[in-house]
Amino acid sequence: IGGGPAGLAAAIYAARAGLKPVVVAPPFGGQLMGKGVDVENYPGLLDMTGPGVVQLMQKQAKAFGTMFEEDMVVEVDLSSHPFVVRTNHSTINTHALIVATGADSRW
Repeated sequence: IGGGPAGLAAAIYAARAGLKPVVVAPPFGGQLMGKGVDVENYPGLLDMTGPGVVQLMQKQAKAFGTMFEEDMVVEVDLSSHPFVVRTNHSTINTHALIVATGADSRW
């Protein structure tokens, strides 16, 4: 759950390991995507904006087979396996769950 750099990195690693990750996040992106700020504190990236970083990571994740569900998660049931993730429009059953929903900045 989460379509920022942490969630996308997890999806890339999972897909490369032969798993079938699904990234669930709203289509408008999170804080990094929405603010359009320059990314100056991530190794190896020069002259990149938040949206640019997210778009490149999405492209890489898709290349390895990651699926994307553009929606908001409204409920998660972890009481039994498989776990159940409910969005506004679908239900996803999963054996593992990574929550990478980020944080809000104070600026």
